[in-house]
Amino acid sequence: MQRFVELAAKHNVAIVLIHHLNQQAELNDPFDAFSGSAGLTAAAEHIWLLTRKRGDADAYLMVDGKDIEEPQELALG
Repeated sequence: MQRFVELAAKHNVAIVLIHHLNQQAELNDPFDAFSGSAGLTAAAEHIWLLTRKRGDADAYLMVDGKDIEEPQELALG
């Protein structure tokens, strides 16, 4: 992950990586849903987590990052 951060900084661009989530039903912290090491989310500058319950039309976008004071949850419908 760190290589992507360095590459983006070097070329002054954004790199968007798509990653799958764990299939756990309930999590205390939604960002724990990212499958794999906690280093994935720790190295990223920003994290966008799009979630939707099966069968629901509405979805939620959770946004957090190193320069974001409070994580945001946006309802999408």
